[in-house]
Amino acid sequence: MVAIYVTLFLIVCANVINSQYYNEYECNNALLERAQLSATSSMSGRGPENAILYGILPNGHC
Repeated sequence: MVAIYVTLFLIVCANVINSQYYNEYECNNALLERAQLSATSSMSGRGPENAILYGILPNGHC
């Protein structure tokens, strides 16, 4: 019986911690403002200058 309560307590604590972390993100925060992309590959044409970041609008908003 105690094991069930401990398990439920841990699940609730994990959900509270995750919800506090993810609730802090808002779309108006510039997450990639100073991000840098690097890559290594032996194939030509696969460097970071050819990378495509899907989902980023030109004005920087999501």
